[in-house]
Amino acid sequence: GVRPGGRGAGGVRDTQTEPAPDSLNSGILSQGSASHLQDKQLIISGDIRFKTANTLETLNTIEGSALTHGGYIQESSLSSQTRESRTYATSDNQIKELTLSSHYATVIVRVPKDKLGEFLKELRPLMNKLDTRTFKAQDVTLDIYKNELQAQIEQQKQKTLDNIDGKGTLGDKADIATQSALSRHEALLYELEQKALQDKVTLSTIALNFYDEPTLSESIRPDLDAQINTQLSSNFGHELLGSIATGWYYFLQMVLWFVLLWGLWLII
Repeated sequence: GVRPGGRGAGGVRDTQTEPAPDSLNSGILSQGSASHLQDKQLIISGDIRFKTANTLETLNTIEGSALTHGGYIQESSLSSQTRESRTYATSDNQIKELTLSSHYATVIVRVPKDKLGEFLKELRPLMNKLDTRTFKAQDVTLDIYKNELQAQIEQQKQKTLDNIDGKGTLGDKADIATQSALSRHEALLYELEQKALQDKVTLSTIALNFYDEPTLSESIRPDLDAQINTQLSSNFGHELLGSIATGWYYFLQMVLWFVLLWGLWLII
């Protein structure tokens, strides 16, 4: 049930938790190669969560792989989460703290769609356990055609307005200039939307969330309570003498107060 040399709990890896070799394969990734789908413009996106041996090393490997395949890193984060922490006092007036923590990472990469299969293939050796994987394909063919057609319509409208005879009132000329500028603006917006959709088609977006086994760390800090008790014990004699002196002072004050009432004592 274990493979020598694998990393995991107890220094071995449970083969039953390893992802299958084809666990990242999906018909979504290859359906664009079908002859009847050649004209389809598909946006491919994915979300994968898994456990790995070393979060930092896996993060560096994924980022490097994305860059190697001509993509780029859209987002990357690494954090540590404490799962349990306990403390106990030692004999040398110090406190030792034992902390059990795991590292978590999130990275979102944009990878060329034709290189996505190779990129995912390089992820398999990094996985000790695959938790979830989700792929989506969004057909934006009509949206791209619509934006292209709308841009052409606005461009033609602009040319028509620019070719109108300049005769007419000043107000008419101002209206034509305004409409021409609006058409130019609308055409530019449709072109930008078309480019944005085409970028999503060309570069697939993959969100990766992964974590590693909890690791134990320890830290030592001074025991403040023990330090205070030590200080109090060493200063007991000094504080005792101070208390006796203070008591003698209050006794003398009381005697002087009674002396102030000599008249009352004389009458009594």
